[in-house]
Amino acid sequence: MKLTVGGKSQTAPLKLVIDPRNKGQEAALQKQFALTMQVNERMSQLHQAVNEIRDLRLQIQNLHKRFGDDQRLKPALVVADDLDHKMSEVEQKLIQVNMKASEANLVFPNMLNERFDTFSHLIESGDKEPTKPQLDVFQTLSSQLDDQLKQWAQLKQQDVAKVGELVKQANLPALIIMEKKSG
Repeated sequence: MKLTVGGKSQTAPLKLVIDPRNKGQEAALQKQFALTMQVNERMSQLHQAVNEIRDLRLQIQNLHKRFGDDQRLKPALVVADDLDHKMSEVEQKLIQVNMKASEANLVFPNMLNERFDTFSHLIESGDKEPTKPQLDVFQTLSSQLDDQLKQWAQLKQQDVAKVGELVKQANLPALIIMEKKSG
């Protein structure tokens, strides 16, 4: 940690100590920390899936832009649109896609990311061991996330590969120059 004393910058080691009011509670704090880290990991997995879904959706939109009128790619675009629909179902369970402002959570239900976030604040708010109900909530949220991540993994493994194979079979050029459409 850098400190500025009398105009001079000095480096001092940062030392963390337990709150003296929590002496003897180290084991409980370790369990709280472990649960907090698990929640953070689950939230990272959730957000990774959402980012992958959104990236893939952009790629599908680009296929439509580039080859929407090309009959050779019609079968691939139909399968890609079906994949987009399936991805949307997963995404809508992971995050609230209708939220456009902070007050929107008053109108639309919280999805998994908001539930995990709220839960993380709850377990971090005190310096104590997680309770059985808190552990049960974590298990419930994790199970719901696992269901969606399994669905997403299946889509990535099967449907994405199917679209890729159909695009390959269409034998379209990797690079094209878009002609201006008259009209």
